[in-house]
This record gives sequence, C-alpha cells and structure tokens, in this order.
Amino acid sequence: MASKTAVVTYLCAFLALVLSSPIQDDDSNKGLYDHRVETTLGPVIGTRATTTVPGLRQVYSFFGIPYAADTSGQNRFRPPQPRAPWTEDLDCTSKDRLKAGSCLQEDGLSAGTLQGSEDCLQLAVYSRQIPKWHTPNPNLPVMIFIYGGGFSTGDAQVYNHWKLLDHDIVLVVPNYRVGLLGFLSTHSDEAPGNAGLYDQLEALKWVQANIANFGGDPNRVTIFGESAGAVSVAHHVLSPLSAGLFQQAILQSGCPLSAWAVEENPLAYHEAFGPFTGCPWDPAHADDYVRCLRTIDGHTLITKQNEMIKSEMLQGRHGFRGISPVIQVTGGGQPSFITEQPAVSLSEGRFNRVPMIFGANKHEGSFVLGLVYEYHLEPLNLVNDLEFFNNEMVGRIAKMLEVAPDDDHPDSAPLIQTFDSHFFGKLPRDSFNSTAPGLIDFLGAAMLKNGTYNMAQMMVAHGIPTWFYSFEYAGEHSLFSFLFTEDLPFAGGVGHGDELIYQFGIPVLLNADDFNFAKSFIQLWVNFARDGNPSSDWPQLTASGEEYMVIDSPMSVRNGFRNTFTVAAEEYVANLRMPGYDHIKTHKRDRLEAEIRMKLLEGKKDFTWTEADEEEVQRKLNKESS
Repeated sequence: MASKTAVVTYLCAFLALVLSSPIQDDDSNKGLYDHRVETTLGPVIGTRATTTVPGLRQVYSFFGIPYAADTSGQNRFRPPQPRAPWTEDLDCTSKDRLKAGSCLQEDGLSAGTLQGSEDCLQLAVYSRQIPKWHTPNPNLPVMIFIYGGGFSTGDAQVYNHWKLLDHDIVLVVPNYRVGLLGFLSTHSDEAPGNAGLYDQLEALKWVQANIANFGGDPNRVTIFGESAGAVSVAHHVLSPLSAGLFQQAILQSGCPLSAWAVEENPLAYHEAFGPFTGCPWDPAHADDYVRCLRTIDGHTLITKQNEMIKSEMLQGRHGFRGISPVIQVTGGGQPSFITEQPAVSLSEGRFNRVPMIFGANKHEGSFVLGLVYEYHLEPLNLVNDLEFFNNEMVGRIAKMLEVAPDDDHPDSAPLIQTFDSHFFGKLPRDSFNSTAPGLIDFLGAAMLKNGTYNMAQMMVAHGIPTWFYSFEYAGEHSLFSFLFTEDLPFAGGVGHGDELIYQFGIPVLLNADDFNFAKSFIQLWVNFARDGNPSSDWPQLTASGEEYMVIDSPMSVRNGFRNTFTVAAEEYVANLRMPGYDHIKTHKRDRLEAEIRMKLLEGKKDFTWTEADEEEVQRKLNKESS
C-alpha cells in the first residue's frame, strides 16, 4: 500500500501555471545583495521571479539549502548529523538542486526506477520579501509543509510557491528521509528509528535560527502536512523535542492513531526482510545486521524494500511495516522522539498545546481501494469472486488495516460483523461494482477518517482551539486519474490528496471555477497562519457540538462528521454517481498529460510556464494519444 504512494507525491507535482505567461525579472541591473542571504551554515544565493497571475507578485526562491550532513555511510539509519559550514556563496537559484537532492526513493513517474541520493537533507524557501540593509524584517508568518507519500516517497521539489505566495507569507518545504532509510529501527543506537522525523526536527530548528533573514517571523510558524506528512505533523505536536518550534499545526488526511502511522513491533519486520537482503537477522546481534545493511548500495536496498512491500500486500498486510515511525527504546545519541503510544500521550495531555486544524477528504478510501485492487484483489483473482466478497472480504480487509484482532480472539467475529453491517448493510454485493462503495467507505474510515476525528476530539477535551473540515470540492481534475495506470472499474470521487491540486497545483490548468475555489481555499490556511483563526464563519469544534466546515463551493457548516463515513454507500443507494465516474476511461490520457508537463518542467530552471509551453503540451498529448 505504501509503495504506490510514490505516485501521489510526484503526480501532485505542480507547475506555476497561469492564465497568461509568467515574466522573469531582468536581474542584470540588480545588485547581488537582492538575493544573497546569510544562514548559520553559510551564505546562499536565491532567484527572484514574478508571474502575471494573480498580480505581478515577486517571489524570492532558494532551492536546495542544506540543513544537515550527508546521511550515507555510517550516518545511514541514524539521526541527522551537523553539516559542515561553507564560506563561499552557495548558488540556490536553480530548482535542479532540489531534483538532484531528492532523498533516495522510487521514481513516481517511472515504476521500478529510483531517483535521489542519501545526501538529501536540504530545503526550499520561498519568500515575498527579503530584508535588506535599508528595509527591516517584515516578520511574515511562516508555513512549513511536510510532504506525504506513505513514508516511502516524497520530495520537496514538487511543492512550489505558486498559490500560497499570492499572500504575504514565507513557505518552507524540507526534504526528509523516507522508507527504510528514514524509519528502519532495530531498537539500537545504530538504528534507533524515526530518522525521518529527526530530519524534520532539524529542519524546524533551522527555520528558528534562519528564517528571519528570509523575511519570516520565527514566532509565527505553522506546520502543515498531508497524509504521512499529517502524521508527521502530529508526531511533532506530541513530541517534547519539538516544543516551541511552531505555534500552530494543520493535519490534512492523517493522524498517528491509525495503525499504519506507528509500527508497534519493528523487530518482527527484520525476520522477513533479512532474506530479501542477505543480511541475517539476530536480535542479539542487531548491530551486525545494521552494519551489513550499510554495506548494501542504497538503490539496491530501496529496491528490496519495495519488493517486500508488494509481497506484504499480496499476503494481506497494509505494507507499512519497516517504513513507519516507531516507539523508541533509544535515540541513537539523542533523546527519543516517540516514547509512548500516541493515544496515551493524547489522553494524558502530554503534547505541545497549539491551535490545530484537522480534516479529511470525502472519498478518502478510493485511493486505498486502488492499491488493494492492484496489489491484492486482482493478483489473487478475487475481483469477481462473490463468495469471497460475501463471506471473507470484510475480515480480510479488517486484518489488513489492523482494526480487528486475530480470528481466535473472542472479539474478532462480533467486530467484523459490526463492520460488515455498518459499511455494507445497504449494498447488494452481487458484484465488485456494487461492493466498491462500501470498500471505499470502510477503507477511508479505518485508514484516515476515524483516527483523525478522534484525535481532534481529544484535543478539544484538553481545551485546544480546534477546527475540523471535510474537503468535498469535486473539480475538473482529481489525483485519482493520475495515480493508477490502468482503468480501474470504480471512480475516485473527491479522493485522497485532491486538496493538493488547489494548494500547490498539479500538471493541469485549472478552469475558472477551480481557480476561484483555490483562492478561497488557500485563504483559509493563510488566515490561520497569520491570525490563528481560519474564518469567522468556521466554528471551532467543541465538546458539546460537532460542527465542521465543508470545504466546497460554496463553503458550508454541518454537524456530525461521522456521517461521512458511509458517504459512498449512501450515494450508491441514492443512485448518485461518484465524482470522477465519467472519467473512468480517461485515466491513461490524464496521466499521459501529467507526464508530458512534468518532463517539460524538468528542463526549466525555475517554475515559470508560458503559453508556448502549453501549446507544446497539447501538441505532444495529441500525438502520443492518437
């Protein structure tokens, strides 16, 4: 389940697409100090560009600023080490630095191939104003985005500034290690686990030390993330190591109360993974095992990791073993980042008390169902097996998601029966298509919605200002169309990650309605970062009321978020087509269009996009799809 999420990060790679061509500033007459910024490690040089939409706003971009040392060799699996300072100006004017500096992982646009390196702990900074000798620091609010990707993929290069920097903020997007390189744990100092979270922590510290020189206010920092990025944000909220490094947090479709967000028994993983690598696993000699893994080429190690993920999913597991955060027993020379179950931290009130926004998307489970379909149901020839769907499916999925105990537990059968009745009771289940809505609901609730809402309610119980939303805007495009190369027999609806289209964009042009919606949506997040309140029309979640914001066009307020847990089944029974149904047969063309745009963007130094580029996209699309 985690490996396919490689696609979500890269296919939400956004372009600075505008309604007319962007203009690059002529810097020939400008002094060097217009773009030169001192950091605690050394001076960096950024670039300045403007776009014609929405209003010739100037943005300073710094691509690939290092914040910690190379993580290869003896640093592999360990918390980040200090980066050696530099004295010469470091050229951070080209986004190629971000591409070259991706953390090692599968290439989301080319299955089976890898990209990146282990020298990847760098970040991007985008700012509206850079303080100069004659102008004081504008103290702009700072937003730090932590990308998702199932903890196995993710990359700062695909999240640029185009929409958010229409506002007076500073945006920071750090790289952090993913997969085994970021989360492998043997409960030893050699591999304590959570290296990726320590990377993020180091980036948050870098922001505190340096962001004022980029026009930001270190005392007004909002961290936000999507999917695994949202889980990461939550772990920072819970960890005392992150105290004081941010003032607000936003969780988009993810929280640490879900089974996939914390690996309870990381040592069991190595018993299965050892044979994949040729490194024998012995708990009594864990350090020898880690030393053996360090001798394996990084690309080979990630390839073996991805083979293991597919094997696990085929066997009916969720695919996150070995690549998720863990409860630590040691910190590898640092204090442990996670020391107890998140539910315990929350119930006992041991967390950083900051205002928070939580939410999930209407049809979260469609993305998860796509993974289950491709890596479990279809390979095992279960798609048309009605006996399986009527007698075994719910129990199989419940165990895959770790929301039901083993069969020999006395609570197993009653719990599975409850799931069956709640999510599938109104459906005929006479075909895969009639069962799919219940699967979308069940997978979405179990993987994302239920835990996210529970965490929000726990925050409310401790008096934390909390807002909750359901993202339900069905625009012209959906990530679901790009995520799966084959034509799946069900629609994606308003699926996992769709909000990223409007926050950062993907390789498509937004029509006028989608563009206007994006402006309204972005305003909520910017309001929260700037003022601590997303909107006067958005009531806080309270212990006595369950009001939440429906992010749609128009926006509205409803009660009872748990009613959305069965939304796909309700739509099916009411004979309502899920958004995206009419595009089931255009998935391949949509993905092809995204790939063409991505390849064109790769040849550019920055994120500008012209009408000539758009004409080239359409020419290639018509040629390759004919």
